[in-house]
Amino acid sequence: MEKGICNYTVLALRATPSDKSEMVSQLLYGDSYQIIEEETNYFRIRTDFDAYEGWLDKKQHVALTDSRQVSEVFFVSEAVCVHKTPEGLSKIFSFGSIISAREKLQMSDIKTMKFSTNFDGDKMVEHAKKLLGVPYLWGGKSAFGIDCSGLVQLCAKATGKRLFRDASMQATQGEMIDFLQEAQAGDLAFFENKEGAIVHVGIVMSNQEIIHASGMVRIDLLDQSGIYNRAMKRHTHKLRFIKRISEIERI
Repeated sequence: MEKGICNYTVLALRATPSDKSEMVSQLLYGDSYQIIEEETNYFRIRTDFDAYEGWLDKKQHVALTDSRQVSEVFFVSEAVCVHKTPEGLSKIFSFGSIISAREKLQMSDIKTMKFSTNFDGDKMVEHAKKLLGVPYLWGGKSAFGIDCSGLVQLCAKATGKRLFRDASMQATQGEMIDFLQEAQAGDLAFFENKEGAIVHVGIVMSNQEIIHASGMVRIDLLDQSGIYNRAMKRHTHKLRFIKRISEIERI
């Protein structure tokens, strides 16, 4: 199968091969993928990181060459970084974008970090706080718009953990925590709708708080019932369970 790599700030993955189709996820700079199907103007791709599938506009496909397949990579560690090219152009990178060691040398104005080898829940929360105020966007995974599971996946990835893309899939990973009082920073809290389906996820903080994407990336209170929105003065999400991800597969 032919492989590709995202060479843009952010690209949309769509549910069907149409410009009018809903966006189900996004690619960030440096994300690689495999082409698994072809239509007239679109490729159906499967991402290498989480095996997520969607349709990518053919005009945005860039073949993954041997020169881009490198072992040592870094991730952009600020919400947004801007690189000035020798030609005076601005190249924009969102948090979580992947930069090779060679690119890092060429773009010293971009703040990057290595992926963690040891999980740190406090560090995961710290990364999430960099995205406070970013607007909610269904299927979004960038500092320009993000959904709840996109926020969790990106911040877990930065701390060296490989999570699935959607909240319902993430809910199958990790170790169950029996009581809210046992939760630690970096644990994941999952929430259900009236039918009992997992529809939301957030990152547990200390002091009975949670950081999550709902309207925007925000910090709210977390109790046995769920998320309490202080601005709205009511509970907005019903808690289903909490999971610890420290022992799941490392990147």
